[in-house]
Amino acid sequence: MIIKEIQYGTQEYQQTLDLRDKVMRLPLGLSIYDEDLYKEKDAYLLGAFDDEQLLGVGVLIQTENIDTLKVDYLCVDTDIQNKHIGTKLLQAIEEYALLIGKNSIVLEARITAEPFYRRLSYSSSGGKFTKAHVPIEHILMNKQLIKQS
Repeated sequence: MIIKEIQYGTQEYQQTLDLRDKVMRLPLGLSIYDEDLYKEKDAYLLGAFDDEQLLGVGVLIQTENIDTLKVDYLCVDTDIQNKHIGTKLLQAIEEYALLIGKNSIVLEARITAEPFYRRLSYSSSGGKFTKAHVPIEHILMNKQLIKQS
């Protein structure tokens, strides 16, 4: 497995949309193609690949706070979850954030994913909420990043 950056608008980017739709939207009767994803042209996108097959994707965007980045999506194909692909993607995202001088990451985790993020030292901040375009419970989580010497 390799993890590499994906460029917006490429065939690999289209694969991320298909995967996110399959895993995160279709089970809810929704489609990612109904969302405005134009902001992703400025996002940092990472994909985990086995040869040409996309296994998982992470999407990182800038927040209003200049020191904080937001994980907008972290998604692994349901057929291969629990194989540490999500962990490796998130670690690569954190390394990138530190590399560009950011010290904090926030994300809106589905309640079902909260234990995964807690294992990776993310903390909850606030109560549960439902997003308008994804009608299931989420919780805001964050992590302060520390540069390893």
